[in-house]
Amino acid sequence: MSESRRKVLAAGAAAIPQAALDATGLALLAPEEPCVRPARERGKNSEYFPNVVLTTHEQQRVLFYDDLLAGGKTVLIHCTSIAQDAVYPVVGNLARVQPYLGRRLGHDVFLYSLSVDPNDTPEALRELAARHGARPGWLFLTGEAADVELLRGRLFAHNGPHVHGAKDCSIGLARYGNESIGLWGACPAKSNPEWIARRLSWVIPGRQLAEGHRRRGPRPDTYRS
Repeated sequence: MSESRRKVLAAGAAAIPQAALDATGLALLAPEEPCVRPARERGKNSEYFPNVVLTTHEQQRVLFYDDLLAGGKTVLIHCTSIAQDAVYPVVGNLARVQPYLGRRLGHDVFLYSLSVDPNDTPEALRELAARHGARPGWLFLTGEAADVELLRGRLFAHNGPHVHGAKDCSIGLARYGNESIGLWGACPAKSNPEWIARRLSWVIPGRQLAEGHRRRGPRPDTYRS
């Protein structure tokens, strides 16, 4: 995608009518319609995360930062592909996280599965989502190869075959965080599902994911200092 085209998608010229928004608040856009969003509070990492255009398994075009991170969302992001998941299954493990999130999933907690295979179409990702019982709030994402690689590199430092002797970690790890408070962490994507839910509870300001799940981990001030 050309830089000029990305600017058109990100800036646009006209607001999206309310009728064009679905239940999650994301815009249902025609392929050539510009991505325009209401202004949302941006966190301290807004310059670090690229605001590239992605497509969800529900045929929605979204801006990575403005739509998926901003607005106080707590998120968990991992990289996968349909072929890779057959060899190293992660999606099924994340599906088992959903019950621990309860009604927060799709409200203030979101799961994002980013495909690193350009052959994974939204239609194919929709089948993958259905196969694993993905609930609203769990999006399967695809985009242009260069944009996906840019995100992969920002989310996972070692996104190449070998970087300073380290192998690619983007398939085996999941990044979680809350951009509004600037808290981010990582955990193995095949961790115990309840433990993953506990990790997410650490970055929800003053909240608990479920009864008995208390916020733990370093204080926010530790990250800010």
